[in-house]
Amino acid sequence: MNDLFFAFSNSLVALGICIIAGYICRRTRLIDDTHTTGISNLLVRVTTPCTVFMALMRPFSRELLFESLATVVITGVLFILAGYLGLMAAKLMKASPGDRQSWQFGVAFGNIGFMGIPVVQAVFGYEGLIYVAMALTSFNVLTFTVGARMFDNALGVLASKA
Repeated sequence: MNDLFFAFSNSLVALGICIIAGYICRRTRLIDDTHTTGISNLLVRVTTPCTVFMALMRPFSRELLFESLATVVITGVLFILAGYLGLMAAKLMKASPGDRQSWQFGVAFGNIGFMGIPVVQAVFGYEGLIYVAMALTSFNVLTFTVGARMFDNALGVLASKA
């Protein structure tokens, strides 16, 4: 238990140091908008896919296949339930009909990749990253189908009021 706590704490401290370094670089104008766009593109389009690819490089086993499929299904159900939770939160907060989808999307689809991958890698190593990859699969499928549909509905509500 203590080893897991220290691994998790160390990864969060390392992420915090990176955030502070980025903040200082931005405030001192060492990094500008062009740099941040390039760094973001590098992370999203190269580094993260390479990390996920490395996590998936392992011998096939039925157990791993079933665990992976279970991870996709369970995370998918959790994202959908979180979407309903976001909708309830928006109603409780009396958000306008156009803002409800933003609330729903924000609660349902948090950024699991950016901080999730380094934390899981630090705590569980590459063995744990396969489950993050499966959760990201569920996340991406639902974000670009259900999530996109949420905003289509919001645009329809706003257009009908115009």
